[in-house]
Amino acid sequence: MRLRPFPFGLCPVCHKVFVQPSRGKPRRFCSDACKQKGIPSAAKRPRYALAWRHRVREREVANTRRILAAWPEERLRWQRLRRAFPKKSRRQLLYLVKQANQARKED
Repeated sequence: MRLRPFPFGLCPVCHKVFVQPSRGKPRRFCSDACKQKGIPSAAKRPRYALAWRHRVREREVANTRRILAAWPEERLRWQRLRRAFPKKSRRQLLYLVKQANQARKED
């Protein structure tokens, strides 16, 4: 039980316990068939990426709404937004503020 790396693995697809190889990178799947089932197909990838971008955007807009509510003064608000989203440009921050204001009006 204390061996590092642990000598056994659990397949996330079929839930079989398998022995890890003694050398090299630890395996994630028990067989090639499970590996094929476990990796999302290329056909599903664009839909997944789109859904992921929507989830990230929703979190960003929610965070922006909290910042707008907590800091009513314009100068402090922009400092806080720049600190919360350091990799975003001013234009991207303006878009986030616009989206947060629209979401607030819809509620």
